[in-house]
Amino acid sequence: MKRVFITDDFCTRVGAASLCLVLLGVLATGPALAEDAPPRPAQERWYGWQILVGDGVAAGLVTAGVITHERTLSWGGTLAYIVNGAAWHVIHDAPERSPYSLGARIVSPLLFGYLGLQVGGCINDEGVDNPGCTEGWAVGGLISGTAVGMAYDVVQSFEPVEARPLVTLGAAGTPVFGVGGRF
Repeated sequence: MKRVFITDDFCTRVGAASLCLVLLGVLATGPALAEDAPPRPAQERWYGWQILVGDGVAAGLVTAGVITHERTLSWGGTLAYIVNGAAWHVIHDAPERSPYSLGARIVSPLLFGYLGLQVGGCINDEGVDNPGCTEGWAVGGLISGTAVGMAYDVVQSFEPVEARPLVTLGAAGTPVFGVGGRF
């Protein structure tokens, strides 16, 4: 069997090729998406902070489980991470985003972790148990994939807000003026 070793030069080339493909895809589909996209509402509210808080709690549970060697904490945090984004999308009346959220939160960490195993030299012809393995790459890939899953949800977490009139009538028929702003 022929052994294939992944070198830094190979990784650089693969990374550069991947970046070029992503940029080419964005440039090719950007105008089409802009033309086909429905008009955005005049006002939106971002609920991504709620997703970030939930992800922080999930990360805290995983970290506590790793430090204390309690697998139930780690698995609980992992489950919380997986369903967190989808749950908030459903709560904010955007259930169509939930399957994509679940997909991004499951597939991205696994894919990036596997790529980390490849780059770290952990996968050979006999399997994963390679003595020259650098597990740090796998952990880095897993963390990067987790961040990609989170980023998807944070970017997609906008909901329309009803525009409120600037002038309304109060209880006694007197005008009430409202002032609002957005930063």
